[in-house]
Amino acid sequence: MNNIKNSVEKWGETTYLEGLEVSQSNIDPKIFLFAKKLLSNEKLNLSTEKMTGWSFEGLPKTEESSTFKVRFSDVFHKVIHEPNFNPSLYICGLLEELEKIGHDVENLNNDKVIGFIARGLRSFTSFIREPALAYQLDNIFKSHNIPASFDQSAEQDAKDHTDILINAIGQTYRLWIYQLSSRGLPHDIDRVLGRRGALLSGIHVMCPLISEGVSPISALRARINKKNEKRITLWLEIENLKKLATKSALTKLIKLKEKEFKLDKEIQDLNQKYDGIEAANNQLVEVINGFYFYPDSYAHALFNLMISGSEIIPYTQIQKVLTGPEILLSKNTIFKI
Repeated sequence: MNNIKNSVEKWGETTYLEGLEVSQSNIDPKIFLFAKKLLSNEKLNLSTEKMTGWSFEGLPKTEESSTFKVRFSDVFHKVIHEPNFNPSLYICGLLEELEKIGHDVENLNNDKVIGFIARGLRSFTSFIREPALAYQLDNIFKSHNIPASFDQSAEQDAKDHTDILINAIGQTYRLWIYQLSSRGLPHDIDRVLGRRGALLSGIHVMCPLISEGVSPISALRARINKKNEKRITLWLEIENLKKLATKSALTKLIKLKEKEFKLDKEIQDLNQKYDGIEAANNQLVEVINGFYFYPDSYAHALFNLMISGSEIIPYTQIQKVLTGPEILLSKNTIFKI
């Protein structure tokens, strides 16, 4: 089992084009050339971007409603086992899947393909949390000398509503991996109630990733990057002025040095704010290059919860709680504020 977090660290130092080229030997030549062209398309503009979670922000949402019938999780579970697995290889996997179901990628509507890829990348951010948490839990089980088997197949994910299946100490644990949000809550409730497919037997373990506290991080990171770019431009201007021995150059140099000092202070303040948000939420979410993961402390708490079994809630009670609002609102209810 691979440590996906280590891969994510490396992706942050690698552009999409570099990620594509390092995987070239594992990619069909036609798909490779098309993917290379697609990455440089102005609507994606990913060629020179680092393969971070932040790079997915701002991707186009056009044509998503008419996207192709491809199950993104199938593609992810296939390419994750490939050497040099990375987002660029995943993009190629999506394109190969289009070819497999009878489409010629070179003759498809370009906007439709871009919308399809953009949607697939947004799903990618949640997919990688599953193998990351599985790796963490696998190590914890091993550290306690408890034999355990793990399954994260796409088939199981789609049919059994189980993101990670763990068999250990005579029990079957079915882990649900999801990012908690008000938008996704109705869908999550329907799944738990079995309205999107019957739930199989076993101990179902809900694993919400609570990331609302770090939501300002993306905007902060963008501001820091923008100011760092200004800082580089300012530094170059200062260095060029130092070469001139004129009075006007000296006057301008003094002003630019003051501007440099002010900019450095702004960058320092933003970085402190960024670090403060991360520190305040490090028990709930771990941010690595713009990707959100479960921290190790979360994985250990989850392990203890599973092994103790003391907090297992009867499913009938879960059903009663989740259907409560519907029952309440289906009656003539009177309340006062």
